[in-house]
Amino acid sequence: ARAYIDYRLQRALIALTTRTVTAQEDTLRITRDRFEFGMASSLDVERASALVSQTRSEHAVASEAADADRFRLAYLLSTTPEDITARLATGDAIPAADPLAVLRSPADVLAARPDIRAAEARYAAMAARRDGTAGLRLPALSLSGLVGLDAGGIGSLLNGGTTIASVAAALVLPVLDFGRRRAELDAADSQLREAGLDYERVVRGALQETQTGIVSYLQGQVRERELGRAMGAARRAAELSQLQYREGTLSQLEVLDAARTVYQAERDHARALADVSARLVSLHRQMGVAPASSAMASGGGGTGR
Repeated sequence: ARAYIDYRLQRALIALTTRTVTAQEDTLRITRDRFEFGMASSLDVERASALVSQTRSEHAVASEAADADRFRLAYLLSTTPEDITARLATGDAIPAADPLAVLRSPADVLAARPDIRAAEARYAAMAARRDGTAGLRLPALSLSGLVGLDAGGIGSLLNGGTTIASVAAALVLPVLDFGRRRAELDAADSQLREAGLDYERVVRGALQETQTGIVSYLQGQVRERELGRAMGAARRAAELSQLQYREGTLSQLEVLDAARTVYQAERDHARALADVSARLVSLHRQMGVAPASSAMASGGGGTGR
């Protein structure tokens, strides 16, 4: 899931840098035309040219990362990079999912975690073992057991050759066995307490991990929304800078700076979207469940799933 999110993020960054390079090349062409007519300086041309080259370099970085993620997906799915390309040929939206399905009842969902189920099973096994040991605490009080004879030999007690001393020795043996049986019961009690403490430790750890994951996911959403607002404000500022530049009230340097801010804001927002999705993946892992297929949705249109 993380590899897929990373791949879609890099593909989104490739699309973003492609659009940005196209816009910056238009600005560079206009700046060169203005320079030819003496309306712009060579400094303006170099600044615009440098911005185009910088964005092109970031396009190369995103392309390299996308290829690496594609190879990673091919490795994880035991297929070829060409197959991954064919499967994911359309739609570069960053995937997302509805978190409500997993957040509505975390206590119920937590019970499905493998470590909690294993600790619960260990405790149940120790409880059953302890109950079995408790059942053996008292010896079976049968006449044949007391004297160490089978049922057919009980009549020998009536034989005049059987002495009271030999019968008394046989009667004492089960009593002497109480110490070992008490030790077995104490050991079983100790193992049951240990299993109970281990179960409590696992559940507490799972709760702490899940609570941290929920907070992390919610804070990631807050960050994504704020970056979305920042992106919108940066776009509006860039539009205003273009208008003021045409009216001659703003320098080209400020226009280029506004365009650079828009590009950075869009990059940050795309990364924040991917980060939210990655945190939701972690939250599902911490709860020990996978999201239902009906809960999946693409994050920004297209076939991002």
